[in-house]
Amino acid sequence: MYIHRALLLVLLMLYAFTPSLQAWILAADAAWYRPWLAWALIIAAIFWATRRRLPNDL
Repeated sequence: MYIHRALLLVLLMLYAFTPSLQAWILAADAAWYRPWLAWALIIAAIFWATRRRLPNDL
């Protein structure tokens, strides 16, 4: 399975900034939908990265 370089870079940066992202998502004054917004962005990024693959490329 081929992993896009850009997606690999995003995953590496996400891993590096996980503590600050976790603090941002779980802040006491945060909106109730902030965790769902973060998950929606992750799902949209994965969809965007894999949308051009053919069924045979898996």
